[in-house]
Amino acid sequence: MEISRESGPISTEVVSQLDTSHDAPFHAPFHATCPPATSWAVPPQPRLPHHTPVPEERSYDRPGKKPAARFQPDPLKLEESCGQAGGTAFAVDWIISVFKYGVITEALLRTLERTEIDQMNFPGGFEPHQAYDGFISKVGDRYECGLCREGKRTRWKHKKDAPRHLRKFHFGLADVCKTW
Repeated sequence: MEISRESGPISTEVVSQLDTSHDAPFHAPFHATCPPATSWAVPPQPRLPHHTPVPEERSYDRPGKKPAARFQPDPLKLEESCGQAGGTAFAVDWIISVFKYGVITEALLRTLERTEIDQMNFPGGFEPHQAYDGFISKVGDRYECGLCREGKRTRWKHKKDAPRHLRKFHFGLADVCKTW
């Protein structure tokens, strides 16, 4: 004798071997009961409009991911190229003040004198202390590069992260690994 099912017939010998006793609780048949469909319904989530701003992404200047800028030893030519790249007027004008004795890392990291700070009329939104402060501005609780193109500006949580970005992507003063 055969019992038919969707995937094919089962012989009665196999059916007789199946344990159908309900005496022990471990052999009870499995019954799946589902609650009404309304209890499974997830309340609709509010959709964000398309004009909702995307949260700020972090800036990572990881070595090897993007090419460094070409080194330009002449401050006038460097100022011209940064102006063409879309930097803010103050940041572009500040290049000549910082690099008046040559485009070197020490000039970028030097501490400003009080007379320089008073004369510079700094629009960055914080009190400048080092030469690279003239290239960044504070927007909300983050710092933003003034030499990057509008809409593509790099942002950092800490001001101290700016020199590495400026050296690599704007002034061509990046540290080059000669080991690799």
